[in-house]
Amino acid sequence: MSKIQESGIKIIWESPKTIMTRVFGFDLEDTDVEATRKMMDEIVLSKNYQDLKDVRFNLGGEDYTLETFIEYDYNFSLSTKSVINSAISVMTKEQRKEERDLDLTPCLVQLRTEIMLRDFILNQLGAGSTIDDPRYSRALAKYSNDDQINIYLKAIVLGISKALSESQLAGANDGFDYGHLIYASRADYFVSDDKFYKRIKPGFFDISFITGEEYINMCGRGIA
Repeated sequence: MSKIQESGIKIIWESPKTIMTRVFGFDLEDTDVEATRKMMDEIVLSKNYQDLKDVRFNLGGEDYTLETFIEYDYNFSLSTKSVINSAISVMTKEQRKEERDLDLTPCLVQLRTEIMLRDFILNQLGAGSTIDDPRYSRALAKYSNDDQINIYLKAIVLGISKALSESQLAGANDGFDYGHLIYASRADYFVSDDKFYKRIKPGFFDISFITGEEYINMCGRGIA
């Protein structure tokens, strides 16, 4: 961690919740960014795991501990996994068969991503909200200028298709893997040795998913 701090690598401190709220222009008063920075400092200063477990601080009236961050990550992962599994559970047997036989194209994936985007905004606006609500138009316009979560939403659309084709629901850790894609916007490469990302179909994203070894080899050739 200390080497990361000293390296000068750009770090995105925002939590997924903060990013997903900001890109739509919704009001959000939280101290997640400041808390994440402080927890990073505490990790570096801690001599052992027990020291880290004992860390506790208050920002904006909210208490933060290591467990706070672990619980947040778990809840976000669970909510992402639930989106995929819920979409599958409401389908009839016939609909599932149609989906398995469907040839997904980039255009179709983008269309479904836009539908998911619409549903997400309406859900944030509250029960009874419609696309005629001025707040919906403002949120959509804001998102059009900062589509940072587009890769994340598109990956979920593909995840639903993948789960159907393999006749299995999203796995226990899949929510974490999808969540990491929120930070992939405007990047050329996404570097990870997790097999999850190697299973993502090529041709649907502008970003390339590569392993750590592939990245090192690219650096050696002066590509990255």
